[in-house]
Amino acid sequence: MRYRAEIDGLRAVAVVPVIFFHAGFSLFNGGYVGVDVFFVISGYLITSIIMDDLDKGKFSLVRFYERRARRILPALTFVMLVSLPFAWALMIPPQLKAFAKSIIATNLFSSNFLFWQESNYFGAAAEEKPLLHTWSLAVEEQYYLFFPLLLIVLWRFGFKPMLYTLLTIAVASLALSEWGARDFPTADFFLAPTRVWELLFGSICAFIAFKRELKPNQWLSFAGLALIVAAIFFYDESTPFPSLYAVAPVLGTSLIILYGLKGTLVGNLLAQRVLVGLGLVSYSAYLWHQPIFAFARIGYGEFLNDGIMLFLSATSLVLAYFSWRFVELPFRHTKHSRSISRAVVFKSAAGFTTLLVGAGFLGYATDGFKENYLNNRLTVAEAKIIRLVDKSTQINLYDHMVDDGKCKFSDLVVTKEAVSRFEKCAKKFGKAVIVLGDSHGMNLYNIVAKSDVYPFVFGVVQGGCRPHRNKKKCQYDGFDRFLEQNSDKVKTVLFHQSGSYFIKDGEGNVDTEKVFNAGAKYSFDDRNIDLVIAYLKRISKFADVVWLGPFVEARIDFNDYEGLLKNLKLNEKSIRIFDDLEKFLAGKIKPSVEQGAFRYLSLVDELALKKDFLKVGDCITYLNGDHFSLCGEGIIAGMIYPSLKAILR
Repeated sequence: MRYRAEIDGLRAVAVVPVIFFHAGFSLFNGGYVGVDVFFVISGYLITSIIMDDLDKGKFSLVRFYERRARRILPALTFVMLVSLPFAWALMIPPQLKAFAKSIIATNLFSSNFLFWQESNYFGAAAEEKPLLHTWSLAVEEQYYLFFPLLLIVLWRFGFKPMLYTLLTIAVASLALSEWGARDFPTADFFLAPTRVWELLFGSICAFIAFKRELKPNQWLSFAGLALIVAAIFFYDESTPFPSLYAVAPVLGTSLIILYGLKGTLVGNLLAQRVLVGLGLVSYSAYLWHQPIFAFARIGYGEFLNDGIMLFLSATSLVLAYFSWRFVELPFRHTKHSRSISRAVVFKSAAGFTTLLVGAGFLGYATDGFKENYLNNRLTVAEAKIIRLVDKSTQINLYDHMVDDGKCKFSDLVVTKEAVSRFEKCAKKFGKAVIVLGDSHGMNLYNIVAKSDVYPFVFGVVQGGCRPHRNKKKCQYDGFDRFLEQNSDKVKTVLFHQSGSYFIKDGEGNVDTEKVFNAGAKYSFDDRNIDLVIAYLKRISKFADVVWLGPFVEARIDFNDYEGLLKNLKLNEKSIRIFDDLEKFLAGKIKPSVEQGAFRYLSLVDELALKKDFLKVGDCITYLNGDHFSLCGEGIIAGMIYPSLKAILR
């Protein structure tokens, strides 16, 4: 296909905003749309090449994937290899373990799945992930794994059926993207099904241009550039994306591809030498900028300012030129790549992939080379503290639920096996204490069971389940019926659930800083409190019900070794928030308590936890930011024993 300098210029328009966005320049709050511009360009160029080969009857899947390997792997592999020593020098074990996982995922072109599971693309933690940006490469390669096969199948049916099929898939993908942006924003951002339409817009441009002389159009090409620029400067992290909002940069790119030819103002602008030069090194620039920014933030975050970030942005472009010249070109350009055979390309790809994946597995298996870190980078006293933290925080809450083999046991839902065991214990002890709640209820069940305040304790507890939410697949679905049928076998139901309502960001993740800046936020809004009260009133017809209020949550980062060694304390802001929460909640439920609908015990008041409570002797009392640890539960069991005894007498 004919070379178009303006396409390389368009690549510059894509990569520079992405770099400035990741650098943190507020003027480029929508710079992330540069990735969408890349998707359209990629779809256009690669589809054009495939169609040209299919038309000439010489398309080869092996040659196609060889071309992709020559294009993608050399620079990507080089950047990962260079990143390894910086990761070793600057990262602490939890970061190094996460980086090791990303090395594996990147080499297997599945990093979009990894970051979907663990990242908010716009969150602060994501800024310290050196390979976060490889999610887009994964999306592209997943697309090109299937797209050529689809074209081969459709080619025999003719031009229009192919075009209509691609249009149908694009519309379906866009509709899925619009829906997902509201209900599943992280998956919507990272996964291929909601991104396919962007690549398909480029592919459809290739169909429109196939065997046809494109005609320049000043106004349409200008409109295309205006759409991209508007998205860059007016979108931000709060924009639901991708969704219909992504149509602006995607359509804008398509208009420039189809109408921004030489002779138009836009085409002439994009064909300027500076922009074309940036476009030529854009892939390498994209690869370099995120590791540079991430390692700088990890090692020297407190010293970074706009001037330094601008310097680092320029550094990524300088490195991009050298990796383009000495790594990309020898594999890609015809006059160089002839000396590098297909066999060498595939063997090299296999060898370096094996090496990097092996390094990733080693880093993951050793928990980020933790023992080396503890033994060689910390003092004996510091290493002891970190080992205490590990001992407390690495025991999964689900794995340490109390089961004495007799009549202290729990279940996620009321199963037949649980009912059978319940009935046998009822014959022996008469009545049960039932602990009902979410993952905090799991903590409470263990505390009650460990307190030895009652011999028959049944925990009906499951993480994330609340009576005011959809009860399907939760223990609340059917618990009313169980309680009604066994009311004569139940002494008391202790209800407990998470008390914190933390402000959520656009991805549904906790934004602790916003909570602390905003002051106290409560576990329920008025409507949800009313729903919980109504639920407790309903089950109180069948048993004595006690609502045990929320406890203070630690709200610290156990992966922040440096912070822990400086200040192993509960977060004081969290203590204040839960004090305020307790006052709010107690006021809301006071009428119901006075009417005798249920009883209430404030764990905030009962425990009166202070910041020093995080470390008691050799016990780190919390498992994570908001759950007690195994040893912490034992300490709380002793503290709460008198009140539990009074409740259950």
